[in-house]
Amino acid sequence: MFREPEVLTLFTIIVEKLKGDVANLVPKILEDVFSATLNMITDDFNSNIDHRVNLFKLILAITENCFQGNFIVKMTNNSSSLVQHSC
Repeated sequence: MFREPEVLTLFTIIVEKLKGDVANLVPKILEDVFSATLNMITDDFNSNIDHRVNLFKLILAITENCFQGNFIVKMTNNSSSLVQHSC
């Protein structure tokens, strides 16, 4: 399901349009798409360019439109460590 870069684009558009109203869903969005996408883009740095770009656009949209420190607390330990190690 999350193997297409358009899924990341869709989540980016949702975050940009709904802004703070979607902040409570950010942990779930990141949990569902982040690890799968991160595995794809770290296996081979020369492929999956669209996934890489769209993931960073999603992260940018989250930080610009609905960044609330409390959503990080809601993430599972595994998800939050993935985010930390990807930076």
